[in-house]
Amino acid sequence: KGHWEASGDPTEAAMLIEECIEELRLAVDATSDHDGDLAGLLASLRYRLGDRLRTAGLNVDWKVRHTPPLDRLRERGAQDLLRIAQEFLNNTLKHSGADQVSVETIFDAMTQEVSLTLADNGRGFDLSAAGKPGHGLANMRQRANAMGAAYELSSGISGTVLKLTWAIDLQARSTKP
Repeated sequence: KGHWEASGDPTEAAMLIEECIEELRLAVDATSDHDGDLAGLLASLRYRLGDRLRTAGLNVDWKVRHTPPLDRLRERGAQDLLRIAQEFLNNTLKHSGADQVSVETIFDAMTQEVSLTLADNGRGFDLSAAGKPGHGLANMRQRANAMGAAYELSSGISGTVLKLTWAIDLQARSTKP
């Protein structure tokens, strides 16, 4: 059964329609002018997915702090970021057995880097065997590369962690009007 195929069960079909509407709303959110604001983008994600995550029994610990704006999160980068986070959360819901996930942003003033970490407490998976049935993990990596983020994914018996890191371009910042 593919990602968007229903089994004929009306309840499953209704859930599928709700997921489609959620996808559309996130796409619209990504096209809004967030001005490179990571916290603002994640707030949109939380607003759109919060009820679904709670209903599924997933407790989300939001540790989202304001960070310097990221030029890479304008336009297409915003969409890529929301898709990566959505894919991580969908995988957590469908495959991990987790009951806890955390979303955390950090600005490291010493290294001039911003990071986003998504982590769950699920059963994890074998990274070397991952990606065979679908393309979710490969797409996440490609999207991270497209928006100039370093991509780190680890998984084991204590859960799965995805970390995206962006370097702040100070020269570009100082030349903007």
